Amino acid sequence: MFVGGEAELKVGLSRAKAGLAGLAGAGWLIHASRHAYREGIRGLAESGLFGAGQEMAGLAEVHIREQGPQSALAGLALRWDVIGPGGQSFPALDADIVLSRSGEHATALTITGVYRLPAGITAGDLDQATVQHTATVTIQTFLGRLAWALTAPVHVTDPGRTPGEGQPPPSAAQPS
Repeated sequence: MFVGGEAELKVGLSRAKAGLAGLAGAGWLIHASRHAYREGIRGLAESGLFGAGQEMAGLAEVHIREQGPQSALAGLALRWDVIGPGGQSFPALDADIVLSRSGEHATALTITGVYRLPAGITAGDLDQATVQHTATVTIQTFLGRLAWALTAPVHVTDPGRTPGEGQPPPSAAQPS
């Protein structure tokens, strides 16, 4: 399933680029990825799709790779590898995180990618609304946390520092 989202950051592109690099280097993106995956998959666990004694899939690894340098864009490629209920590994998300100038003191943060359900669960096992909801919750949780971290007055590098549940990014951040 294709997923995506966009947030308008009230910080300049150079500050957003530096922030994204800092978050990636500090391991913060890994923590945010694990949280977002747990939030998204929770609905599937509550639906009873995982049989008795069967564990829900867990995020095993987060791979981050810098995209090629471009004058107007900056970004990262992101992959989430999950260990499914049967112990098999599969890619749950392949996405691009892109920062682009959207004004003198504004940056567009865009995430686009492909989200996959845990191994052993097919879209046929679920109604389309549940599949869409799971993917949307997952990507929006991640996007919201990333936008918040990139617009914090001081760059967040502590993986334990994240916004409250459902908290949107601040509406006014300092320009770069």
